[in-house]
Amino acid sequence: MSTPISRRTMLRLGGTGLVLPFLPSLLPSTARAQSAPSHKCFVMLRTEHGGILQRDMFPADATLTESLSYAGHPVRRGTLSATVAGGEARLSAVLRAPSSELTASMVSKLWVLNGLDIPFYIGHHRGGTLGNFSASDQAPDEVKQDGIRQTIDQIMAWSPSFYGNAAGVRERAIIQGALSYAHSDPRLRQGPVERVGDTVNGSNQHLFDRLFGDVTGGQPLISGAVLENYRRLRNGNRRLSSADRRRLDDHMERLAELDRKLSTVARCQTPTRPTTSTGQYTQQPTYGRDPESQSLSHQLWNDVYTLALSCGVSRIVVAGATETFSTYAGDWHQEIAHQAASSEPAYSTLLAAHHLFFRRVFLDLASKLEAVDMGDGTRLLDHTLLAWGQESGNYTHDHTSAPIVAFGGAEGFFRTGQYCDYRNLAKKTGMGPAGEPRWFGLLWHQWLGTVLQSMGIPRSDWENTSRCPGYPDYKYDDVPDWAGPENSTGPVYPGSVWNAAGEVLPFLRA
Repeated sequence: MSTPISRRTMLRLGGTGLVLPFLPSLLPSTARAQSAPSHKCFVMLRTEHGGILQRDMFPADATLTESLSYAGHPVRRGTLSATVAGGEARLSAVLRAPSSELTASMVSKLWVLNGLDIPFYIGHHRGGTLGNFSASDQAPDEVKQDGIRQTIDQIMAWSPSFYGNAAGVRERAIIQGALSYAHSDPRLRQGPVERVGDTVNGSNQHLFDRLFGDVTGGQPLISGAVLENYRRLRNGNRRLSSADRRRLDDHMERLAELDRKLSTVARCQTPTRPTTSTGQYTQQPTYGRDPESQSLSHQLWNDVYTLALSCGVSRIVVAGATETFSTYAGDWHQEIAHQAASSEPAYSTLLAAHHLFFRRVFLDLASKLEAVDMGDGTRLLDHTLLAWGQESGNYTHDHTSAPIVAFGGAEGFFRTGQYCDYRNLAKKTGMGPAGEPRWFGLLWHQWLGTVLQSMGIPRSDWENTSRCPGYPDYKYDDVPDWAGPENSTGPVYPGSVWNAAGEVLPFLRA
């Protein structure tokens, strides 16, 4: 009998123990012949309000060298190529970093999307980035009354197509921030949709302990006696209302999931616990106006996210960054985000903050995923869809042309190293307050549906074609006040755009 080989070895990176993946070459030949299971990962980092203009957020239009007619209008794409000067690699005013960090190899795994819209004014929102459009302050009443929807991270987390039997999974999804929503019984998709609380309220060390802490063992929470009492109460008591039966079922499902977590042993060698806590930075009284501390804090979180994804104790991360990444000490929302379109000092402050997040947080996480060798000629980043979403498009609180910046191919699903522009340049919406026009493009529904398909979730699991294709099934097309007279006589988003919403976005398939 051969001696068992540890699934992971240790790699030191950023002060935290990282783990190397399973090495197929060390398996017996019969095992090597078998196809490796999917290790697809989904990560969404999301920043708060403040809109960056097209000219500064996206690569130059000259990048767009190809076009095709799609959903009734031309869409365009081109290959990303950074301009390198003075030791800096630059794709745009936001998407730039030292050339030693934003290397040609990293640019080849980056992709940028423009022209994706939520089809009404949504204002402040939380779950809209991941599909719960009603979790907003200013969505139309029709949308809010339509009810909240579960977000795509939770659809993945509880889909048998993503985790299978969830062996080795400690957390189906690592959640930081008010962005995630699921049914009260997410496995069966029953009960009301509710906000999912943070995976951990504390530091990076607390999250590490939750993901990699020793299993204490002991009696399961659902013993034979508990199960028998549950069945007797649920099925034998006629006074139990249907709502109470649902609450009882939800409770038992939560206990069953907790039992599963407590009995799960990570399928990798336990890495070294982080020696530095995020609390070292976040508990400083100056943290709110200290971009260096904010960046370092997020980099410590990135270390633990990388560990979790590499080991497979979780393959989903959703994290909201509420920091400003600026030294500005006033009212960021009113004095910077709301004034950026008409005040150059405010806009310059906002622009610098977005650039800092890209370089110090987003690119940092991409680089750490790229550093993990999966043992088969690929990197962890190749297995991942790492996306940066923002609350706004090019104007604060307006979700027209909201950018997606992403790394990774999700195991060959995505064609990387490109910039895609889905705007309909014949649908000019009038000049914005900063003198830059808006354009309508394709629907955010199509982006979310594309993500679900890239993660292997069948359309039959999430699409409601009786209402509209794509995800979610909100179909509401409101012409905003600023749309301009050219859009007042017809729908902003014609049927051709709605009908395409269930398809994978053009140009993205590898």
